[in-house]
Amino acid sequence: MAFVVARGYRTAAPDMRGYGDTTGAPLDDPSKFTVLHLVGDMISLLDAIAPNEGKVFVVGHDWGAYVAWHLCLYRPDRVRALVTLSTPLSPWSPGMNLVELAKTLYGEDHYICRFQVRITY
Repeated sequence: MAFVVARGYRTAAPDMRGYGDTTGAPLDDPSKFTVLHLVGDMISLLDAIAPNEGKVFVVGHDWGAYVAWHLCLYRPDRVRALVTLSTPLSPWSPGMNLVELAKTLYGEDHYICRFQVRITY
């Protein structure tokens, strides 16, 4: 980020809903964590920190890339350019289960599948 800031760009690296110090949606309610919610969060963030910027450059990695793709699909009026790392375009479908898709494509040991295991300490 320092590289692009040194060239005159503003940057933001938000914690998405459920990560870091975020508050709001209860972590035990997955219905509050759809890609539509996350895209809405990103639009709210843009409205708050760059209300007059119009279109912005978006960079997303992993789960952030999935959200970035959908930000472009649902709000192309807000995106000038997109860079994603590690995640191809996978359009959202109400019936799609990403964990089951990952299991089918990559097997039970794929990291996304491992994140679904509840661990009690």
